[in-house]
Amino acid sequence: MPAIEFSRLRTKIELLGKVYNQPGQFLKDLQDLYFFYSDLTFQSGKSNAANVNALQTYRTPLIINRELERLLRPRALAEPEDTLKIIDILWQTKFLEPCQLAAGLLGSLPMESADAVFKRIQNWSQSGE
Repeated sequence: MPAIEFSRLRTKIELLGKVYNQPGQFLKDLQDLYFFYSDLTFQSGKSNAANVNALQTYRTPLIINRELERLLRPRALAEPEDTLKIIDILWQTKFLEPCQLAAGLLGSLPMESADAVFKRIQNWSQSGE
């Protein structure tokens, strides 16, 4: 896992902002970012019964999602419809970090989006995801 150079990370997140209204491209670029910061040295064993039902993970440092949430929060407030599209596509990945980011962005939406927020929370909990 490379050391995190915050100026580079912020630049990558700013580039994500340029495709914020293109959920498919946003996801592709986000996956590239996660892969860049992932821990490729870790190999999960098949005998690890505790993680059988766990989401797949990129094994990125926690600070990556914290910075993503912090820097994307203003966009979530200003562009709730685009954010909801991104949240939906992130949740469908079934990877831990994008799902965590989806939940964080969901919590960043303005109060006017409360119905959409509750709908997603209800859908996520009913589907067992």
